[in-house]
Amino acid sequence: MSGQRRGQARRRNNERSNLPRNSPPLQVTISHVGGRGDGVAQADVKLADQWEAKTETFFVPHTLAGEQVLVRPHQRRNGGVASELLELISPAADRQAASCDHFMDCGGCQLQHMQSAAYEAWKHDQLQQHLARAGLADCPRRELVSAAPGQRRRLALSARRLAGGVVLGFNQHASNHIINITHCPVATPALQTLLPELRIALEPLLNPGAVGRLHLTECDNGIDCLIETPTTPSLTAREHLAALAERADLARISWHVSDDLADQRPAETILERRRPVVRFGAIEQTPPPGSFLQATANGQTAITEAVLEAAAGAKRIVDLYAGCGTLTLPLATIAPVHGVDGAIQATNALAAASRAAGPRRGHHQITVAHRDLDRQPLLADELAPYDTAVVDPPRSGARAQTAELARAELSRVVMVSCNPATFARDARLLSDAGFHCHWIQPIDQFLWSPHLELVAAFTRP
Repeated sequence: MSGQRRGQARRRNNERSNLPRNSPPLQVTISHVGGRGDGVAQADVKLADQWEAKTETFFVPHTLAGEQVLVRPHQRRNGGVASELLELISPAADRQAASCDHFMDCGGCQLQHMQSAAYEAWKHDQLQQHLARAGLADCPRRELVSAAPGQRRRLALSARRLAGGVVLGFNQHASNHIINITHCPVATPALQTLLPELRIALEPLLNPGAVGRLHLTECDNGIDCLIETPTTPSLTAREHLAALAERADLARISWHVSDDLADQRPAETILERRRPVVRFGAIEQTPPPGSFLQATANGQTAITEAVLEAAAGAKRIVDLYAGCGTLTLPLATIAPVHGVDGAIQATNALAAASRAAGPRRGHHQITVAHRDLDRQPLLADELAPYDTAVVDPPRSGARAQTAELARAELSRVVMVSCNPATFARDARLLSDAGFHCHWIQPIDQFLWSPHLELVAAFTRP
């Protein structure tokens, strides 16, 4: 290895290195709350792994701008030092008491200690920063639509069987350690009620020390439960799961083996007591087990209404990253829609819902295609039949597909995003191609977290 490569390797290792556990505490002042929800401070200090003092950036969870805090640095991370909060010396005026007993242990709800007005202003500021970096600071923004406690209808939980029973909950902040959750103030009451039952039911299903994942979705007619473990369920395990579904009145319970072939293997339905149903517009849909669904019903409504507003008057629509039809099905009230997604189970479900709905008054034709839009985006000439595109990509955004949208002769693009950073990057491509952003609607479905979703309307002469 050359000296240059050795130096690069040392720098990479240094960025991820742990500091000594007996590092002395430091008093710092938080300047602002960063994009991950941690307080950010800077100080001229000499840490245990340095020969001399220099300016360091510290990331301190559960802190607010203006607060003086005592911290213990413990790990270098992405150009800064992750630090543990030891003492809150001087609290900020916009600090409030957290409503959850698991706050500061559980890795979720990082901003539960921030008062509502300050929290909403912080969300707007995060979006504005990303827009400004992309040269789009002038894009008009609407008021934030926020979720309320008790509205989260979808939870992803971790479980591990220990000697004293099953630990079920969320991971600790920046850790793989599972916090045993007894309640969750953001979840719907039905999901919270199910937690004790699941903890008991999982014990005979997990091998000692084994880790599983649970995906719970409260559909319109009951809870859909998907369990993921590294092994195939035995006959006894299946009997336990069927009994759990009966006791807890689950709509459906499924199992997915989380091995190297997991992406190629669909989940197995253990018991379907009734077909789980979610309504997208006027059409009922049965999502595949564990498939994507908006985190809250109110959030789904807000996104759908904004998309329909932006697409009003369209003649022919292509819905890219359509999933199982959250937007495709409502969009059919405006014009014929072609839905495209790379998940075969999602597109199969969308096609089945379209067939089941059949021709109905006020709905246009829906066609469906399976295609990996990240690797094989619809090209500009393939987009020629459409005047409007709706794009709802994952957090990584849709760089390749947006480049083709910019080249096509579309007059309108509606962008839906769960990551303002990649949205701003992709929106810049549209802006450079002559598209004008009329408005951005920010939507906060993940209460007290750094996550932010949005819908944006673009048109081009």
